[in-house]
Amino acid sequence: MTRKNRVSLLLCFAMLAMLISGFIAPAYVSAYSTPNSRGGVNGQWYFGTQAELNTAADNVVATGMQWVRIDLKWDIVQAGGATSYDWSWPDKMVNTALSRGLKVLLVASYAPSWANGGNADTRYYPNAANINAWKNFLDLAARRYMPLGVTAYELWNEPNYSVQSSPSLFVSNILIPGSTALRAASSDLHIPVTIVDGAPANLINTSGIVDPYDWVTQIYANGGKDYFDVQAIHPYCWPAAPTTPSVWNALLRANEIHAIMANNGDGGKQVWATEFGYPTSGPNTVTEQQQSDYIVSAFQVWTQSAWQSWTGPMFLYTYKDGSTNLNDPESNFGLLRNNNTFKPVMSQLLTVMTNTPPAPTPPTSGYGGSTPPTGGTTVTYEAESGTYGGGGQQQNATNASGGKVVGNLNSVGAYSQVGSVNGGSGGNATLVIRYANGNGGASTLSLYVNGTKIQQTSYAATGGWNTFGNTANITIPLNAGTSNTIKIQRDSGDTPAADIDKFTVTTTGSSALTINGFENVSQWAGEATRTADTTKKTEGAQSIKFHYTVPSSGWANGYYNIASPYVDISGAASLKLDVYPTSQTPSGQAEPITLKLQDQAGGVIYEDRLPNLTANQWNTVTVNLSGIPQASRHQLNSVNLYLYSGFTAQINGRTSLDYYFDNLRVQ
Repeated sequence: MTRKNRVSLLLCFAMLAMLISGFIAPAYVSAYSTPNSRGGVNGQWYFGTQAELNTAADNVVATGMQWVRIDLKWDIVQAGGATSYDWSWPDKMVNTALSRGLKVLLVASYAPSWANGGNADTRYYPNAANINAWKNFLDLAARRYMPLGVTAYELWNEPNYSVQSSPSLFVSNILIPGSTALRAASSDLHIPVTIVDGAPANLINTSGIVDPYDWVTQIYANGGKDYFDVQAIHPYCWPAAPTTPSVWNALLRANEIHAIMANNGDGGKQVWATEFGYPTSGPNTVTEQQQSDYIVSAFQVWTQSAWQSWTGPMFLYTYKDGSTNLNDPESNFGLLRNNNTFKPVMSQLLTVMTNTPPAPTPPTSGYGGSTPPTGGTTVTYEAESGTYGGGGQQQNATNASGGKVVGNLNSVGAYSQVGSVNGGSGGNATLVIRYANGNGGASTLSLYVNGTKIQQTSYAATGGWNTFGNTANITIPLNAGTSNTIKIQRDSGDTPAADIDKFTVTTTGSSALTINGFENVSQWAGEATRTADTTKKTEGAQSIKFHYTVPSSGWANGYYNIASPYVDISGAASLKLDVYPTSQTPSGQAEPITLKLQDQAGGVIYEDRLPNLTANQWNTVTVNLSGIPQASRHQLNSVNLYLYSGFTAQINGRTSLDYYFDNLRVQ
C-alpha cells in the first residue's frame, strides 16, 4: 500500500541478537504446479491504461503467482459524496486480473472526508454517523464482485498507522460492521466469503502507534474474534535478510501473531502476509540482487514445515516502482522498475513458485461457512434492489442511500418488496423503513412479512420527496435463515403514499452455531445420491435429500469435510440435526443411519445411529456433547451420515432409503 512501515537506519543497526529458534529452510524439490496459491503481488494499478493493465496481469501470470491484491479505495469510489459511486477503476483492475485467471484479494480502506468527520487524511476511520455508509459501500462492492469470483476481502490497510490507532474503534466502526455487511451479501448471493482482518503496520516503539502484536491482542480484547476468517500481517524486515533475528523482523515473528490467535481459541485460523518486500533505492535499502535473494529466502521462511498449516499466501509489495525518485524507498519496492523493465527477482519467481508448497484452502464464512454467532446483526436492504409492481416504480432520488427509491405507490396493489431477508435464528426482529413523504400530512401503507399483513404503517411528512426520514422501530416476526420477504403495499384502506428508500432489519443474537446449513450440495461426497430440495427445509433456502441404495455389504456414505479453520464446538452443550425420513423404521429400532464426527487428526469423537424417527415429518435429533472431552471438540473437520448394510433389522427389507437433512448446529 501507499503507507509503509519505516525502519530507520539507526534502528536497523541497533538490531538485537536473538536466536533463530526452530527455523530450517525447506529443501527445494520441484513438485508444485503453477499458478501457485502461495504467491501473490500487490497490483497498484490505478490510473493505468488497459494495455498497461493487460501487460501487468500477464507478467504476474508468468511468475507463477496466483493472487493479486487490489485496492478498493472507498475515498475514490465515493469521492463525490454519499450518493455518488464511481466503480470504473476497481472494475477495470478486477476484470483484467480475472480475465487472466488470477485470484483477487480486494482490500477495502480509506474513508472519504465526508464519512470520517471531515478529515482530509483518509486513514481516519468512518465516524459513528457513517458506519452504515461503510456497510453500504461493502454491500454494494460484494454484490458487484462476488458473482464474478472475488470472494476474499481485507478490511482496511494498516489500521494502526493512523492518528487514531485505536483497536476498539477499529473493531466497532470497521471490522464488525464490515464483516456483517459482507456475510449478509454472501448469504444472499449463496457465495462463501473470506474476510481478512486488516494487517497492522510493522511499527515498533513508535509514539502514538499501537504495535502489531498489541494490536492483534486488543482486537480480541475488544470483541473482534468472531468477525474475521484470516488475520493479515505485513511482515517486513528490510533492509535485513529474512533470516536475521531482530525485534523488528516481523517475518520471523509471524508465529508470535499466530500464538496470540491460538491463545484466544483461533489457532485454526490462517495468517496471510498481504504485503512483503524490499526497496532497492534510497536510504537504508538493498540492492536489486539482494531484493531477489531475500524474497526467495522469505518464501522459505514463510513455508517452513512448522508453519505450512497456518500460513496462507504471501503478497509481494509491489508490482512496479511508484516513481523515478531514487531517493525515496517508498517509490522503489517494485518487482519492475518504473520504466517497466524487470528487476532480477522477476527471473526467479517462477522457480520459487514451482518449488514452494501451495497455501491451504482459504477459510470461508457467510453462506455455507461456519460463521460464529455475532449477538445479532443489522442488515440494510435497498428497495430498488428488490421487486416492485402494481404501479410501483423505481425512481431517482439524489438523497436516497443508493440514489434510487421505489415510488408511485398510489394505486391499490402497488408494492415494494425485498427478499432473501436474513432472519438469523428466527424470532422477532426490528424493522426501520427509510422513506420520503412530500405530501402535506402523514400517509399510510400496509406492511407484509412473508405474505402475511402485519400492520398498517404511518409515514410522517418529511417536507419533500428528496428529504428522508425513518419510521419508528417496528417489531416483525422472521423465520430462521434467509428466505424471508418484507413488502410495503398500498391497500384499499391506506392513504397513499410514500417513496421507499431502504429497509433496515436488526435480528437478535443466538447461541446457535451452524456447522452446515445443507445449502451446498457440492460440499458433500460419498455413495449416497444428494439432491437439493427447496420445498422441505427448516432453515435457509433448501435442505439436501440423501438417497441411499442399500449395498449388498459395507457402507453407503454421505460425508462433508470441513476446510481449515476447523469448527470449534468445545463450548457447546449439544448438537442438533433436523431429519425428515420418507419411510418408517420399525418401532423400537434406531434408524439405520449413523452420524459420525471426526476431529482434524482423524480421530472419531462421536459415532452412533440416529434414534427412531417419525416418517414424513421433520424430527430434531439432539446429541448430548457433555460425554465428549472438550479437548476432543476443538477441531471438528468431518461429518458423515452413513448407512451400513449390516443393520438388517432397521433396514427391514427396504432396498433404498431417502432422508432429508437440514441445519446441523450446536448450542
